[in-house]
Order: sequence, then structure tokens, then C-alpha cells
Amino acid sequence: MSSPPVVSPTEEPDATTPPTAESAPATSLASVEQSSPQGGTWTVVDAEITSAAQLDSLDAVPPSLRSFLAGRLGEDETTGCVTESIRLRGVHPDGYAFGAEDSTCGDGQSLWGVDDGQWQYVLQFADPQPCSTFARLDIPAGVPGLRCTEDGKGVDY
Repeated sequence: MSSPPVVSPTEEPDATTPPTAESAPATSLASVEQSSPQGGTWTVVDAEITSAAQLDSLDAVPPSLRSFLAGRLGEDETTGCVTESIRLRGVHPDGYAFGAEDSTCGDGQSLWGVDDGQWQYVLQFADPQPCSTFARLDIPAGVPGLRCTEDGKGVDY
């Protein structure tokens, strides 16, 4: 996966901003092997996660993603924001996941992917995005629960 930009939910979709401390990968996580894209379908997870212990029961979720998401729960020492829950909607075998984070600093949807051996944010957003944004970032189609806009209408991606 090439390094896709992290797009701020308050900027136009094509505008890029450097990753924030909140979206930077934790350096203590084990390296994740990035495989060549295999294609395939998304696995629906649809789980509400409020504690790291809940992640252990999610067999469809790779251990590396479970570790990354566990690290997202709780207070971020840099920002002071507290991520209270994560709703994980689906995972893809090419190293992608989709869900939403609810925090004391705001809520938003997130697409995560493996890059440079770590799970990272591909895109965080609060407002509907054009479908072309996801295609430009090479997000495999068929994401469970992800809607986007095309020709002024909401469609499933």
C-alpha cells in the first residue's frame, strides 16, 4: 500500500495534512507484514468495542489490528482526548479495516490500513466523502456500512 494521505474531516477531500499525534502509529506494536493485494471480499465484523478485552473474542480480526485498536482505547497522552469506543464494521484481507471512533474530542469514521509495517489511519472523516476519494486511496470496494456520494446521491461503496 502506498502512503495515502491522512485527510482532515474539515478540509476538502483532496487536501492533505500531515498525520497528527493522535493518528500516528504506536511504536511499541509489532511489525505487520504487508502482503501483496489478493483481492477478495470484506468480512463483516460489526462490533462495538469499549475495552481491549473485547477484542480477544473477534476471531475475524487479525491480532495486529486488535493490538492497534486496543492502543486507541483510553486517553491519548499527547492530545488529552479519550477514545471511549470503537465500532469495527469490517476487515479486508489486503490489510484494511473500517469503523468509527467515539472520543471526547469528537467522533468520526476511520479507514485503517497497513503501511510501513504498522496499522495506520488511511482516512478519518465526519462528513460524507465522494466515492472517488476511496477509489483514489485504493480502498477495496464493498466496505460494510461505508457510504459515499456519487452524482450528488449517497451510495454504498
